[in-house]
Amino acid sequence: MALVQVTVTKLNGVDYAETLLLNTARIIAGYAKDASNVIFYYKELGHRREITSKYEAELTMSEFDALFDETLTNERIIIPVTEIYNPDKQVESISLNIGVSDIIKGIDIDTSSCWLWYARGMFRSVKLKVSSTIAEIETASSGSVEDIT
Repeated sequence: MALVQVTVTKLNGVDYAETLLLNTARIIAGYAKDASNVIFYYKELGHRREITSKYEAELTMSEFDALFDETLTNERIIIPVTEIYNPDKQVESISLNIGVSDIIKGIDIDTSSCWLWYARGMFRSVKLKVSSTIAEIETASSGSVEDIT
C-alpha cells in the first residue's frame, strides 16, 4: 500500500483532467485501454457506502503496475488542517494525526493546499482542507518526513 499521484483524464467516462493523490490499496483492478491509456477502478466512500469510480489515465500498463511497487514507511502522518468540510464545524487550524491507510484521495486546490478525503469508520469519509500539497503528503507517507506541519 502506498500513496501515489496519478493524473487522470476521465472519471466514469466523462472528461476530468486532475492530478489526484490515490491510495493503491483502494485500486480494485486496471487494464490497458490501448498502448498509452489505462482504465482502473477505485474504491471510494460516499453516502455511507462504498462507491466504485472508473478512472482513465495516460499511463502504459507497465507504468500502472509500477505504482504498486511503492511501499509505505510511515503508518501515520501529522497534517495541518485548516478546515473540516462540515457546515457546522469551522476549524481555524489544527494538526491531525491520521493513519495513511485511511486516506482515500487528495486533490490540490492551489500551490500550498489541498482537499483530502479520509475514511472515518467503515462507511464514512471526512473531507479536510489541508495546508499541504498532495506531493508533500505523498512524500510524508513514503518516509522522508513524518510531521508535515
